[in-house]
Amino acid sequence: MQMERLAVLISVKPTRSAASGFMTTITKVLPDKNVFAIEVSANEDLNKSLKSAGELLFTATVEGVPARFKAPGVTPASLGGNLVFAVPIPKSLYWRQRRRSYRLAIPLATPITCTVTLPDTKSHKLPVLDISQTGFSVLNENQRAASSLLDIGQVLQGCQFSWPSALKDPFTAELCRSEVVGSNGIFRSFKLGFRFTKMTPAFEKGIQNLLHELAQIKKRQNMMAREMGLTGRAIRK
Repeated sequence: MQMERLAVLISVKPTRSAASGFMTTITKVLPDKNVFAIEVSANEDLNKSLKSAGELLFTATVEGVPARFKAPGVTPASLGGNLVFAVPIPKSLYWRQRRRSYRLAIPLATPITCTVTLPDTKSHKLPVLDISQTGFSVLNENQRAASSLLDIGQVLQGCQFSWPSALKDPFTAELCRSEVVGSNGIFRSFKLGFRFTKMTPAFEKGIQNLLHELAQIKKRQNMMAREMGLTGRAIRK
C-alpha cells in the first residue's frame, strides 16, 4: 500500500531466465482478493513473455529502503477499463529498514502514553515504546482493536501524548506497521508503528525538545551504569 501511495517504480524480472524485465508501478492493492495490480509494459512482446515466464522478482527502493519480493507469476486483468497484470500478494518480503531519524526508547521511570481513537469510536490510552522525529510506536494489548479495526495505511485523527506539555495538542498519525508480540505461540500484544503527518512547526519543535531530553536521560543512565560497574570491580578486587 505504501508503494502504491508513493507511486514507487518497481523492477519486474523473471527469476529463472535471461529474459528482460521492465519498470512498473502498483496501481491498486486489493486485499480482499489477495492480489495487487501493476501497469503492463508498453512492449506487447514483453507482456506475452512475462505471462509465461513463471516466477518473477520484484525490486524497489521505498523512501531509501531497499525492498524485494517474488511472485509465482502474473495474470492479465482489467481495472477501470485499463489492462493490468494481477499479482498475488506475497506472504513475505525483504524490507531493509533504515530509519531516517534515530528512535529513542521511552524510559520506564518517565512513561508516556498516547490516546488514540480507533474506528470503534472508543479512545484507547496506549503506552509509547519509542519515538523519533518522524514517528513513534505503542503497545496495544487489545487483540481485537489491533487486528480487526486497524489497517496498514490507516490515518488516525486526534492522537494525543500525555506529556510533555508542548506535545499535548492533538495530532494526526498514519499506521505503518503492526507486529505481534508474543511467546511460545501465545498472543501477548501488538506493537503498532505510526508516522507523524501534518505536523505544525510547534509540534516538530516539541518533538526535538523531547528527543533531547530523552537523550540526556539515556546519557545519565549509561554514566551511572559505568560507574556502578567500576565500583563493582573495585569491591571484588
